[in-house]
Amino acid sequence: MKKALQKITSAILALVVLFSTMSFTVSKHYCGDILVDTAIFEKLEGCGMQMAMEETENHSEEEKSCCTDIDDFVDGEETEQLPIQKVSAPDVFFASAFVLTYQELELTDNSNHYFTPYISPPNLEDRVVLFENFRI
Repeated sequence: MKKALQKITSAILALVVLFSTMSFTVSKHYCGDILVDTAIFEKLEGCGMQMAMEETENHSEEEKSCCTDIDDFVDGEETEQLPIQKVSAPDVFFASAFVLTYQELELTDNSNHYFTPYISPPNLEDRVVLFENFRI
């Protein structure tokens, strides 16, 4: 059970790292103020108005198209190896002093205070044997 849980957890963490470092582009096609098409990892199809305006030869250069394409780039995190920091002598001294000071300190109380010590009754001699009074 523990091994299966460990494998599932490692697979989930691998997927988290994969998707957090992945970057992608979200493309949106607006016709006027209305969102017509949205695409991720694909090419936009559009609404057809832009193509119709390009085909006509009568429109002037000053006219603007009512359609706009917006591309939002979602950048993933970069996983870079951080440079190794040098440890100075005071840091090592503090860490070793801390460990040596507190290694003998017990932070948990292992004694059992739930029960009082049991005192057995005194071991008396057998009265029957003492008085030599036996039943027949």
